[in-house]
Amino acid sequence: MECDICMRSYSSRLPFCCPSCARSVLYEPRLRNAKLLLEKEHLASRIESIHSSAKGTDKTPNTLEVRQDGQAITRWSVESRNIQKAQAKDRTKVIHEHIQTLRAEIKAFREEIAKRKAMLQKKRSEWSTIKSAVSERQKASSEKAQEEIKKITQSWDTIQNKAIETRSFLCREAAHLHGLRQRKKMRGGVVRDQYTIGGIPLLDLKDINSAKANELTTSLNNTAHLVVLISFYLSLRLPAEITLPHRNYPLPTIFTPTNSYQGREVPFLGTTPTSSSTNSPAGSRHTDLRPLPRPRPLFIEPENLKDKTPHIAKRDSTAFAFFLEGISLLAWDIAWLCRSQGMYAGTESWEDVCNMGRNLWNLLIAPPQSPALLRVLSGRDVRQQRTITPSAHLAAPYRSLRLGHFSHDSAHSFPVNGADFLRGWKLTKYTMIVDPLKRALIGEMSNAEWEMLEQDEWDDGGEQFRADEAVFIRNRNSAEMEGRSSFDDARSIMTARTERRSEDRRVETDRGKELVDADADATVAVSGRVKGTSGWTKVKNREK
Repeated sequence: MECDICMRSYSSRLPFCCPSCARSVLYEPRLRNAKLLLEKEHLASRIESIHSSAKGTDKTPNTLEVRQDGQAITRWSVESRNIQKAQAKDRTKVIHEHIQTLRAEIKAFREEIAKRKAMLQKKRSEWSTIKSAVSERQKASSEKAQEEIKKITQSWDTIQNKAIETRSFLCREAAHLHGLRQRKKMRGGVVRDQYTIGGIPLLDLKDINSAKANELTTSLNNTAHLVVLISFYLSLRLPAEITLPHRNYPLPTIFTPTNSYQGREVPFLGTTPTSSSTNSPAGSRHTDLRPLPRPRPLFIEPENLKDKTPHIAKRDSTAFAFFLEGISLLAWDIAWLCRSQGMYAGTESWEDVCNMGRNLWNLLIAPPQSPALLRVLSGRDVRQQRTITPSAHLAAPYRSLRLGHFSHDSAHSFPVNGADFLRGWKLTKYTMIVDPLKRALIGEMSNAEWEMLEQDEWDDGGEQFRADEAVFIRNRNSAEMEGRSSFDDARSIMTARTERRSEDRRVETDRGKELVDADADATVAVSGRVKGTSGWTKVKNREK
């Protein structure tokens, strides 16, 4: 039987959980006990009636027995029904009580639900109010923050512009103090630019065959010092590290990009490194056993003051090859500086990069050009510039780039933002400059068949002719074969005359090919020129 309170059925495995379960279990034994007691009482009354009837002769006891028996039976049925009725009432009462309890709980739950709904509705209304207030406050805060950011950005831009002006001023003053000048020179009827630094010509690297070694060394020394000073003012780290002269280091050198900025003390070329380490095991553990990098020289050591580059190249080809790498690295650093500041002109080909004087002049001193003439871009650069979209605060500076805009020391215009200017550069390695330069210079020296005659050489042994003198032209080979004198084999007589030539003569020299302005009266003679003039002539090799 299932309990109305704990809703469980009693079994032999489960104990009683409540008094109701115990009463429910005891109902049947009690009923059986009551039934047995009633039967016992009935039997006792019958036995009593039979016992009393046995003593008398009257027949009424039988009737009484039947009547009493019927009454007893009727009383038993009434009692059992009353008991069943009482049980039914008890169960009904328990069920009603349970129903009332459930109804009370349902009512309490409904009240709780209604209360929570009202609370949620109140919270929703409060949330909507807070949300609208927060959105307005957030909008106001965002506008205020944008205004603050705009003010800070404007202040930042102002400071950056002042820093750019300061860097530009320092670089230009350094160039002026180093004597970087541009001069116009007439060569071959064409006006060409010639650049000097410290009063010494800053030659194009393709023309160093005609330079004296001491002048070239001085020019490179001044150029290296100026480039290092500019990189210091611009706070830029050059791809190839330059070492300026200092104590026990008399001349400048330059490292390759892979050996640059290692933080190791490298001795001067040709000297022995001074080791401060001890022979103790503790000291040897801290000694760097890696081989020292070899810097490339930015100087030439001549035997005398009149030695030129070809003589040194013939004397020591290995040192000359390292020297070519050094000057190529210096020109590459200058081109990288120009490229990092947004100046593309003079950096597209190795021939343009070799003209270090022009690149330094355009970077430091030349007035800024109009945006239409700011630079000469290749087709690939134009396509890349169309795809590049700088950030908002860098868009305006990109339109008006100036010297000192990009710097490793500035978070405003860090060079990573200007990496687009180096992305389309073809000359990403210095070997792309040194290899063609070496081929050009060595090929020029090996193919040289012309030598320069000085004034004394023109005067010595040079016969002077007047305009009315005759020149004998003979066949030397025929005279020697026939055994005749040189005067007997004259074939013709040519009278010397002057003529006006309106075009320049192209003369090959051992320094290269130059245009020589010969727009003047020249006496055409077989033996030589008029005294007082000097020029180029083809002579036999003096070493033979």
